[in-house]
Amino acid sequence: MAEISKTYENDFDSLTYAKNYVSTGKKEYQWYAEDFYHHLFKSVNNMENQSLIDVGCGPALRAPLIASRYGCRVYCADISKQNRDFLQNWLKNGHEAYDFTDQFKYVAQLEGKNDIEYLEERVKKSVKEVVFCNILAENPLHPLPFEQFDVVTSSLLLECFPNEEDYLKGAEGLASLIRPGGFLAFTSTLGGTKYIVGDHVLPLSSVDAGKATRAFTRAGLKVLQINQHFKETTRELSDIIVTSSRVRHQAMSITLLTKDIMTDDSKSALVSFIKCVDFAAKKHKTQRRKDPERTPYINHPIGVAKFLVDCKVYDPVVLEAAILHDTVEDTDTTFDEIEREFGEKIANIVYEVSDDKTLSKEQRKEMQIELAKDASTEAKLVKLADKLYNLKDLLRVTPVGWSPQRVQEYFVWAGKVVDNLRGTNAELEAELDEVFKKFRMISMEN
Repeated sequence: MAEISKTYENDFDSLTYAKNYVSTGKKEYQWYAEDFYHHLFKSVNNMENQSLIDVGCGPALRAPLIASRYGCRVYCADISKQNRDFLQNWLKNGHEAYDFTDQFKYVAQLEGKNDIEYLEERVKKSVKEVVFCNILAENPLHPLPFEQFDVVTSSLLLECFPNEEDYLKGAEGLASLIRPGGFLAFTSTLGGTKYIVGDHVLPLSSVDAGKATRAFTRAGLKVLQINQHFKETTRELSDIIVTSSRVRHQAMSITLLTKDIMTDDSKSALVSFIKCVDFAAKKHKTQRRKDPERTPYINHPIGVAKFLVDCKVYDPVVLEAAILHDTVEDTDTTFDEIEREFGEKIANIVYEVSDDKTLSKEQRKEMQIELAKDASTEAKLVKLADKLYNLKDLLRVTPVGWSPQRVQEYFVWAGKVVDNLRGTNAELEAELDEVFKKFRMISMEN
């Protein structure tokens, strides 16, 4: 695989490829891929504002062009520097930037629009970054931090891995980028034997639906739908796939390769989480929040867990600790009971985030500030989400019996706690910064 990567680096001509296979010339596959993504994304519930990474994008816009219609946050990813530079130059309106007008015209026709300039600006707004990606690496996005996405797309990628082991590892690399509950949309060609990069003839993996299904199933995905498209052509498909002069050219799309979250481990985690929510709901059943609506108290720990998920914290231990974080402090629950029902690790996190009720209120507040900086990462995450929920609630409505001064004092104190928790989760901290900013603006207006 290293030799193939070096060949791409030295000899792959992004401009020649784009001219021949993206906008003009032999563009049947380009149109096929765009048709596929157009119809797929239309059929997906809640496609709006999802994060999407197009892996092995090459010097082309396939899924990103279609995904931009839904306001997706798109990342174009490729191992080849010249392909990344090619797209980056277009995004920045650089010197001799490539003209994708043919693509925009085709997609405009699919969408029933005719404003080509609007489509181009829409895509440029949607694409957030062009990044390096090597799906055979432990962290495919290195040197960037590892990240997962709601949607992963890939076209004409795994065929380049003729070695069976690399093909399977490549499928696992793609799967690793999918966020739980997300999906992979994958398109490929079938039946080829080799392709050309510069003066090099490279072997092409012999892919069929069965092989792809086995590879992705092994990677922990569930294949929901496979489409195969057959087109007879009398033209030799040289430069990409070298075959006989008359072939039955095949393209394949595997739609909605979703993470199978119902493995034995995930079933166990789901059962434990539901048990945890049920436990907390029973413990808090007579309690209400202090807002004028007297909201059921259980809304708070559930909301804390939701903020964690919104900020990409998926560790079941952290989420269960978030659900349970007030049970010892505010009900008759004991730490021994938590450990017996949910394990020592969760009990320890709940212990870290619980106040010592034998201390005065002022002492408890000081202890929260002091202990925050030395808390475990898991406890810090729960504390950040807890503060975020409470502060957002204070912006929404003033608790019964609270004066403006008490609200002000709570924000000041919470800010000190949060300062000692920083460096734990950038998204939670950014949300908190926004809340503090809004409160300062409201205070200035009053």
